[in-house]
Amino acid sequence: MKLMSVKEGGPVILQTDVPQLTGDELIVWRFGDKGKLIAKHDIEAKSPPLYDDTDERLRDRFKLNHQTGSLTITNTRTTDSGHYTVKISSNKQTLYQKYIVTVSEPGLSPAAVAGIVVAGIVVVVLLMTAAATGVIYHHQMIAEIPEAVSGEEGEEVKLNTGVTIIQTSDLIEWQCGNEDDLITQIKGGTVDITSYEDVLHGVFRDRLKLDMKTGSLTITNPRIEHTGPYKLLINNKCKKKFIVYIRGEYLQTFCVIMIIVLHSVGLFLWLVQLAGPIGL
Repeated sequence: MKLMSVKEGGPVILQTDVPQLTGDELIVWRFGDKGKLIAKHDIEAKSPPLYDDTDERLRDRFKLNHQTGSLTITNTRTTDSGHYTVKISSNKQTLYQKYIVTVSEPGLSPAAVAGIVVAGIVVVVLLMTAAATGVIYHHQMIAEIPEAVSGEEGEEVKLNTGVTIIQTSDLIEWQCGNEDDLITQIKGGTVDITSYEDVLHGVFRDRLKLDMKTGSLTITNPRIEHTGPYKLLINNKCKKKFIVYIRGEYLQTFCVIMIIVLHSVGLFLWLVQLAGPIGL
């Protein structure tokens, strides 16, 4: 999933991972939770692209790239914010991609809007959970809080296992995304590293390095689409969780806010634990 941000009135391009269309593709773009059809192009039939002209909000502001299938939205409005999906079907394969677009009003950066919204949701959920369950043991909850790791586009980031040296009987696995896709693994005591670079539309191709001694994962030349949740599994058991933020032009404020929230969670849980023994 790609995160896209733009100020109202500016253009935004939803890039596909297709370098060049081959000529037999059917491209379908949809918008919103209900999957409203907004653009369609049957390249094999050599017909012109079809755009949704029934919605005045979208009329004359969409343009498809005939070489890659990417979608450009011009003169963006706040009502353009939401989920976008593209399906590119050909005789060889079918490609799906998802996007979240945030269009903010002038004067407030898109990253700040996204950061404030997400930070607020996280804090509210944590407060509701604590109120419903009563006293929460600090050390148990801290283990479930993902470690925040951030970096700039193009500068490698490292996810440390915290292990000095992996044992010969250990199987180290790294997963990414909400569906826990396996991206790489190594068996302790060997140099046999397996990377599954075709998962998640190949965004990790030639970008993963595993430390053979510790199992730590390095993402080289990262891009914004590498932002997301990661898990470390040792012998099929989840040992650590990470949230990785790769900062582009519009994600810097978002990352700062999220890191502050994650650190604040630890303080909040400590106060809850303290309140239990003293009977508050």
